[in-house]
Parts: sequence; C-alpha cells; structure tokens
Amino acid sequence: MPGIQAPISHGGAEHDYVISHRRDEHNVSYRPPGKHEHVGTFTTEREAKAAAALHASSSRSVAPQVTKDTKTMSSKKPPAQLNREIAQSLAASGQSQLAAVFADPEARKVFAREMRHELLTQQTSRATAAGLAARPFTYKRAGEGIVGRFATQAEAESRAKSKGGWVEHGDRVVYGTKPSAHATRKAKAPRPTPYRIKLTPSELKALEFARGRYSWPDMLAAHAAEDGSVAFTESDMWQWCDDVDSDAEGGHSPFPLAAPAFAEKLQNFYDERI
Repeated sequence: MPGIQAPISHGGAEHDYVISHRRDEHNVSYRPPGKHEHVGTFTTEREAKAAAALHASSSRSVAPQVTKDTKTMSSKKPPAQLNREIAQSLAASGQSQLAAVFADPEARKVFAREMRHELLTQQTSRATAAGLAARPFTYKRAGEGIVGRFATQAEAESRAKSKGGWVEHGDRVVYGTKPSAHATRKAKAPRPTPYRIKLTPSELKALEFARGRYSWPDMLAAHAAEDGSVAFTESDMWQWCDDVDSDAEGGHSPFPLAAPAFAEKLQNFYDERI
C-alpha cells in the first residue's frame, strides 16, 4: 500500500503533525515551519494520533518555562548596578580603595586613565629597551654626550676614528679615551644664547605626572612658562642632563613615563648640549 500523508493539528497552527501510514506502522512527525522532528513509530493509527496529542500537550506545558528561562539568561544588568555590586563585593573582602574606585564615577575615570597611561609607559619602556638592545654601542664626543648608537662595535669605532671621540658598551669604554667630567666642562665654549624647548599642553601634563617619580621632569617643570616655553642657561642645561643621566643609571630607559614622541623630542634637546 503506498504511503498516505494525513496531516492532523493540535493546539493551533504552531503544532503541525504528519502521520505517514504504511503497512503495520504509523510514523508520527512534528513539522512546524522550518523544523522536522520524529516523534515515533506506532502499530495503529489510534496510537499514532494519541502520541501526537501527547507530544503537543507536552510542548504547550514546557514552552512558557523555556521562554521564561531564556529571558532570565539573556537579561543584562545595567552598568551602574554592576559597579555597585562590584564595589560592595570589594568592600566586603576588605579592599576598600578599589571599592571606592567602582563606587565613584569620577574615580573610575581617573583609574581608567592611569591604567591606560601605565600600559603606554610599559609599551614605551619595552620599545626603548628593544631599541637599545639592538644598538648597544654608543659613540660619544666630549661636550656632546651620545652622538650615535650602533649595532656593532666596528661601526661605532669607524665613526669615532673619523670624527673623534670614544665608544662605550654599557658602562665600559671599549674604544678611545673618555675625558673626566671636570675636564669636559672646562673645555666647553660659552653658549651665547640659552637652550630652548617648547612643550605642548599634553607634554606639560606629562611633566606634572612624572614629577616626584623621576628627576628629568623637575627642572623642565620649574622653568616652563605658561605657554610651554623652557629656557635653560648653560649651568641649567648641565644640571638637567645630569638629572636625565641619573634616571638612566643601571641601564634604564631615558625619560621614563614619557610617550615615545615626547621622549624623542627630549632626547634631541638633550643632544644639543655642547
């Protein structure tokens, strides 16, 4: 006997069942739009219809609960509520300072800004350290400080031989003779005009942030005018360069906490010293 499709419905249009009648078996399928689910195979048509009715009844009873659970799972707490709950949890665990950060919107902004600055500082430090590691040989001349950095000792020596000066690797002189600080300062010719640099508003803010943590910002901040202009006398410049050198002792990167472009600008100013 060929198969006969006999659709029957239960509970409205959302429940569509099809019973395929074949010899000695009746296959029941649940077929709403876009779905096909096999309910079971039964001996008689009566059993098949009863199974379809039972399946439809079960679907109606569980559907509202599933919908409710889905809504509960998909619901999201507003950010303000999450921040309050985080603050309460931190306070309960004894972390009162962090709790205060999450409880105060302005404190959260400051915290986020400081974290971004710290991440930028770490990235800058790593980039500077990588650059120094790639060019570890420094070529210097009396009264000028670092004139160039080179990857190999041969390159640095070649420059020192042609231009004069000495080569250092770390704290050790590997070529030429380094004059004493007293002799270097005495040999300097007086500079008729002061050393000048112009700082932007964001660079002035960076100075204030780094003050008290390192030495390099102190004299710049003390001599900076409202428009960002800085003018150093000869003695000021030497003092500032000594401050910069003290921050770099032990192989540390120069101008810590300064953004890359700002650090490069300061390095160029440092190299103006004669």
